[in-house]
Amino acid sequence: MSLSWLDNGTILIKVGAHHLAFLRGYLEGLDLATLARRYLETATSPDPELRVARTTLKWIRAQLLIVARRRGHFPEARLILIDPDKLRDVTVRVIPSLEEFREQRDPHELYSEAELIEIFQEEYGQPAGNERRVRRNERLRRRQLLALNTLEKMIGAPPALDDEVSGWLHPILAKRLQAANIHTLNDLRQIIAGRGYRWWTRVPRFGEKAAAQVLAWLGNEAVERSLGGSLDQRARTKASILRQRAQEVARPKSFGILPLEYLQPPPALDGSQGCNRGANSRIDAEDDLGAIGSWLARHDAKTASWRTNRKEAERFLLWSLVKRGKPLSSLDRDDCLAYRVFLESVGGERFAAEETAMWCAPRGTPRWSPFWRPFEGKLSASSINLSLTVAGSLCRWLAANGYLRANPWQSAKVRIRGEAVASARECFGVRHWKILQAFIDHSAPGLATERLRLLTHLIWHGHMRLGEVRLVSIGDLEKLVSGVTVTRWEKLDRSDRAALASAASRYLAVLQEQKVDLAKSNPALHALNATRGGGVASTGTRPLTPHAIYLLLCSLFRNCASLSGLSGEHTHALHGLFGAEVTQDLLAEIAKAQPRYLLRS
Repeated sequence: MSLSWLDNGTILIKVGAHHLAFLRGYLEGLDLATLARRYLETATSPDPELRVARTTLKWIRAQLLIVARRRGHFPEARLILIDPDKLRDVTVRVIPSLEEFREQRDPHELYSEAELIEIFQEEYGQPAGNERRVRRNERLRRRQLLALNTLEKMIGAPPALDDEVSGWLHPILAKRLQAANIHTLNDLRQIIAGRGYRWWTRVPRFGEKAAAQVLAWLGNEAVERSLGGSLDQRARTKASILRQRAQEVARPKSFGILPLEYLQPPPALDGSQGCNRGANSRIDAEDDLGAIGSWLARHDAKTASWRTNRKEAERFLLWSLVKRGKPLSSLDRDDCLAYRVFLESVGGERFAAEETAMWCAPRGTPRWSPFWRPFEGKLSASSINLSLTVAGSLCRWLAANGYLRANPWQSAKVRIRGEAVASARECFGVRHWKILQAFIDHSAPGLATERLRLLTHLIWHGHMRLGEVRLVSIGDLEKLVSGVTVTRWEKLDRSDRAALASAASRYLAVLQEQKVDLAKSNPALHALNATRGGGVASTGTRPLTPHAIYLLLCSLFRNCASLSGLSGEHTHALHGLFGAEVTQDLLAEIAKAQPRYLLRS
């Protein structure tokens, strides 16, 4: 990123009345030195070559050309680039070539060749008599001053939503925004409101510093007033800062396609008088939202299971309220069958554009954003079955605890056929596991390799999800190795516990060799930093995120399938260890595998 926009600020238009008077006088043919002394505070006396004046003149013109882009194409603005001596001179002049003219008038190649030819002809024209040239010059001079008057009005005008970003932001930033399909100030506000503080990650070569400059300008009181309102505080502030300062703006609850925490159904739809309500409820819930909250409370809110359950319950409830016009506690078998049809059509070709906009939004849209929606697009068969399974589990639990009189899903067989076969393929067998472990055994020894070994053992032998794996601490591993019962693994059989303890012992030994802090509260699986020598070093206290664990496993599967990183001797040893068991089909299955396959063994 060039330093120019950082030095001058993102918003470059700083032309004042004195600058306009300076340019106007110059275009009218007044002496440049006299104008500089009168209007330029930066002009100095010992400046016989008028360097400051000429530099300022060039800067003013460049700024005004940026202003001209605010309301779209304004070709008349280029007339201010014509010097007055070109309009005074009626003698025969040396006419430059088009390339020489471009170097003089358009060194940054802002104009197309057709526009440049038009400017060339306006300045030099076709061969004609002096009288004709004088008339032409007079017309150009009048058009010059008219263009300057128009630009002066545009400078004083406040920003509007339809203004081009190229008319308000530094050209470097504007080009990068336009490359990301952000052309107007309205487009810019929309993406910030929809994506939140990290909106700039969707714009190639656009960093946090540039985004901060843009947000600072959009947050200016006058700009906010001109654009019709301010951005949400959460769109302008880091999530970490919001949490630290507890500054999250409270959003009023209302009815619509909203997240559960912002949803407030009307009394007729809240489920307090649902047709399928049980008489002897054993949960403390007055309405459907409260009942869903009790069901979700069975899991820790930090786990992937809780997030999945919330997402699917949210979808089911919103569909019930908005699409069927019923509370969840009034749904029957026919409604459950209709929900399957809805899931199959959402985001598909049969879904109207307005329906898609109502129910779907890009992945990663913050829950507080007004652009949040419960779906991201068309669902796969496995996603549909997951939605139906979770919705059925919710109603089954509510019926078992007396909140519902009957489970509406009990007689509705809605699972998609063939999915059981697909699910059977989406898991690892013993042969897949042995190949993975052989690959790890023959990989370069060190902390990264032992971390991978422990990670795969925690999932395969410990039966743990990605969100649960990251919660394992050094203290848990030490207890496991020493034979002390650990609550999270107390139900494992002897062989699983022994295999897991062996992997934990090897991992702790490597940590001890590298003198990593082995505080019991430190996470077992933590991030590694690259060293200058090409190796890795432990951070000790920063746990891996579920996404980082996901990427680690995906990388392991791809490398294993291609035998990446193994020497010829090791590759031979791998095949020699399993013989015919290492087939191309098995390696192809590992290459296409997902981390969840380890858990579904």
